[in-house]
Amino acid sequence: MSYCVNCGVELDRGISACPLCDTPVINPHETDVEYVRRYPDLPVVGVKSNRRNLILPVTLLLMIPTTITLISDYLTTGGLSWSVFVVSSLILVWIFLIPPFAMTKSRLLPCLALDWTGLAIYLYILSLATAEEDWLVPIALPIAGVLGVLVLGIAALFIYVDLRKLVKFAIVMFAGSVFLVFIELMIAAHDGKLGRFSWSFFPAIPIAIIGVIALVVNRNQRLKQDLKERLFY
Repeated sequence: MSYCVNCGVELDRGISACPLCDTPVINPHETDVEYVRRYPDLPVVGVKSNRRNLILPVTLLLMIPTTITLISDYLTTGGLSWSVFVVSSLILVWIFLIPPFAMTKSRLLPCLALDWTGLAIYLYILSLATAEEDWLVPIALPIAGVLGVLVLGIAALFIYVDLRKLVKFAIVMFAGSVFLVFIELMIAAHDGKLGRFSWSFFPAIPIAIIGVIALVVNRNQRLKQDLKERLFY
């Protein structure tokens, strides 16, 4: 039951105006007008986000500190000196970020290979900027090369071989442990102290033990289920 807002007369259901004073009747619960939605349903079906739209914003965002760094270096030193380190680092960040956005499909291995190439070029630029120090060939490039091989190898293994999550975690732990020992080995060889280890075993051994624990948990189904329940995994 509804009443006219002007004269208060009782109104019949479904009328559009008051029969006494001709005031329009607006009742949201009694209308024949079809409701039209002014916004699309969420999520929008059939519409995919385009990662390429992020290329320009990310590039412009990285250009801001690059421009500020170059101008600051030129105004303070009259040339380009320390800005080389900052700008080359920003370019390396761009190489890490943009290729995944530019590719129509996710291609992990090509992106990782491109990242390693950018890292090698970055190290070469740094070696040119610090020409008095001979560290590129004897230390930096071998370490970067082994890192690239490990990352590419692990990524290919994970892509083409169906492994459980704990096994993948253990592989990463073992690779990290070996890589730490290799870093100290290269530094010791450069310093003429080949075969002498001091710090690498301290982080490498616990990391390897964590990998072993992951494998043990993976083989024990009851223990694995208990950890999933306790950790909400």
